[in-house]
Amino acid sequence: MKTLGIILVGLIMGTNESPIGKNVGRWQAQGKDITENVKNGVGTISVPWDQDHALTKKEALAKLDQLWDQLSADQKKSREGAYAAAKRFVQGVTNADGMSPKELSPTGKKSFYDEEPSGGEMQIRIDVEIQSGKAFAADATQGKDVGTITATWADDIQLKKEKVKAEYKTSVGWNQNDPPDRTKGKALLDELGKEISGDNTVADKDGKIKKFDKDLPKKLDKENKEAFKALIDEAKKWIQGSCPAVGMNNPPGTNKKKVFQDKSGKRKITIEVTSGIAFPQ
Repeated sequence: MKTLGIILVGLIMGTNESPIGKNVGRWQAQGKDITENVKNGVGTISVPWDQDHALTKKEALAKLDQLWDQLSADQKKSREGAYAAAKRFVQGVTNADGMSPKELSPTGKKSFYDEEPSGGEMQIRIDVEIQSGKAFAADATQGKDVGTITATWADDIQLKKEKVKAEYKTSVGWNQNDPPDRTKGKALLDELGKEISGDNTVADKDGKIKKFDKDLPKKLDKENKEAFKALIDEAKKWIQGSCPAVGMNNPPGTNKKKVFQDKSGKRKITIEVTSGIAFPQ
């Protein structure tokens, strides 16, 4: 059985130059409204990194800002949501040593849009690509309260004439010096919902993107989004009312993880505290 991954990547971003350093990648703005480096009617502006140490969150956000500064006012207006989503993604990475290409996505690339794209709108976006090494490593001021909220889905589905194994995973997180309160927890779940609502692209194991928005049946895409919305609502109610008053992981090692799943058991949302405390009253 062929395995497919459901990811947030739109299109492969072009031919990469050979990496020189141990940790290589780039931010990229892409779209028909960009006149630089035009290929097949689509222009790109890139800000790369190539260094011996893993790209830290602070460095990644600085390079994202460098990319943003190169865009015109109209180009920025079309990507405000994508820019904000990219920043949230970097800030939410909780692996202290950073993220590898495969941990980012099966293709090592991830795209951010203002809203769920269709047609030509899929080209107007901000991309990040990790070519080698690690990126988004913790800065020197790593917070003591760290955790993630992750949405996962795995199922065998029928695509046209073949049956495939579909897999999906996306997450948001916190990394701070004070325990996130319950309002913050619910806000993180809302962020997760936004990530899920824009994701319905199918890619094969080699990262070759198939027809955008076409391969995942609309009925199944709708079922996924409705099921995850219900799980998010359930998780928000739990944080507000049923989470222990002292918070998760207090004392350490207790209530570290909470899993919410639908009746099929194929769709799950997992809240996990890596260190510190989360959501005390």
